Amino acid sequence: SNTPDQSLKEIIKKLQINHYFNKVIGKSNLINKEKIFKQIIKDEMISPKEILSVGDHIDDYFASIKNMIDFHGIINHSLLILKGKVTFSKSLKGVIKSLY
Repeated sequence: SNTPDQSLKEIIKKLQINHYFNKVIGKSNLINKEKIFKQIIKDEMISPKEILSVGDHIDDYFASIKNMIDFHGIINHSLLILKGKVTFSKSLKGVIKSLY
């Protein structure tokens, strides 16, 4: 997420959805998302197909596809060009509902 790490963890806890995540990683000025995804795949020893990337920006989408990770968009103007190519939700709770 582009949300700072501690803030992101607080948001997820407040929304009571933290149990849906194995790992939550917030914004880092040192590493871009493409590299973060590569590191997660390596560190966790998992296939990219076992990961779902959720984002609200076109850069989130590109980082996901470069790592062969499925992407679910949160509706935002920067993602409009992806309409019909990816699944969208209005909120994080919408993403979770879409998984069932």
